[in-house]
Amino acid sequence: MTRSAAEILQNFYLELRDRNTSADGTPITARQLESLVRLAEARARVDLRDEITEQDALLPSSSYTRTQTSRSRV
Repeated sequence: MTRSAAEILQNFYLELRDRNTSADGTPITARQLESLVRLAEARARVDLRDEITEQDALLPSSSYTRTQTSRSRV
């Protein structure tokens, strides 16, 4: 994982932790960070890369934000 990709995931996770809970009231734990990393790894594998780039790290964070936004509307 590149340093910039790690920073993107770390900053997104810390932002989630600062908000303390997800849209449905579930506390944010290290498990969510692990999920973000797994999604970024999967994105890198789709492009047949061994290293996670910034682009790979941005996908899970934007997907998570969109999912939580759509859940809060329901």
